[in-house]
Amino acid sequence: MKDRYVLLTGSRNNAGDFLIKHRAMALLAALRPDREIVDYDGWKPLTDEQLAVINDSRALLLTGGPAVQKRMHPGVYPLRSDLDDIRVPIGTFGVGWSTTEGRWSDTRRMGFTAATTTLLERLERDGLALSVRDHHTQNALKVADLTSTTMTGCPALYSLPHLGTPFAGDGRPSTVSISLGTRFASNVPLERQARELVTRARSVFEGAALTVVFHHALDESFKRAYGHTGPLYGAQRRFASWLEEQGVAYVDVSGSAERLIEHYSKADLHLGYRVHAHILMTSLRRPSLLLAEDGRGRALRDVLGGHVYDAFDSLRLKDARVRGVAVKLGLRSIAYAVPEGVATDAVDMLELDMLHGWPRARMAIDAVDARWPVMKRFIEALP
Repeated sequence: MKDRYVLLTGSRNNAGDFLIKHRAMALLAALRPDREIVDYDGWKPLTDEQLAVINDSRALLLTGGPAVQKRMHPGVYPLRSDLDDIRVPIGTFGVGWSTTEGRWSDTRRMGFTAATTTLLERLERDGLALSVRDHHTQNALKVADLTSTTMTGCPALYSLPHLGTPFAGDGRPSTVSISLGTRFASNVPLERQARELVTRARSVFEGAALTVVFHHALDESFKRAYGHTGPLYGAQRRFASWLEEQGVAYVDVSGSAERLIEHYSKADLHLGYRVHAHILMTSLRRPSLLLAEDGRGRALRDVLGGHVYDAFDSLRLKDARVRGVAVKLGLRSIAYAVPEGVATDAVDMLELDMLHGWPRARMAIDAVDARWPVMKRFIEALP
């Protein structure tokens, strides 16, 4: 058996997924230099050749992303139809849950399929500490009788050169980045809210260089990654056209951790919908505001504190399949209950925080430093 870990990651086109892989591998390289790291695409079934590599390794780590969901196996991780083909311990590394509304009560109603339950039972039986990225995920797994979870946070929270360094957000920002989410593609009020966010930020931070950031591709690489375009691609193209009309700059950072890091490393402030833009800016010790458009963002608020606001109140259409049909029929106004003025209020609260020296933004920075020893112990204890 070789001194090696095999990671299964989900980086296809969304820049945030590439960041997870980038940071996870950096943490392992720094804290476990005694282990070689091999990465495979987690959404693909394991080939016989990959299985041979895994079975000659110390552990298989399901890494990052909203993996804990009803059809985790085989929907998120196809793995093998017979999990006994995998003869080494299987663990998790910063996985999160996937729900839309993100209420705490939802952690007790995940409704895992039989195949997913079989995978969860295997995780429990293998006995590795299971790293999760938020308390909601931890409780969902506890309800499913997994006893060895550790709330480490997402691997992307930890930039080793920045840990323990001072907050870098003093003063008025001269560069502002706004990340565009995904849920606006299925709801007109959320699209109006995103436009409101751009307009209000432009007014409040007048004189700053403002750029809207697309984490999914605006070109044909979107289709190459997913095999189709779908509602999000078209919605992004419409939004980009509106930005051009408004004279607002935008950039596509999809498909790469490097482009994502390069862009946000030059930003003084982030506002928007992308969980991993918020995570990245927090790791860089800079102020950030997240409008939570699903359970990932709402759960992150309980991990970091700081500026996280709900983009919507509740779902009008609870069933995801029904929401999908509504979008196909052009009924993009009924899926979410979206109150007026959320984006304006959030930006105004951010400005007030800035005027008082960013005390609320600093909470998130402190939370990362406080959680770091937990992540460090988890990695050091891996087999």
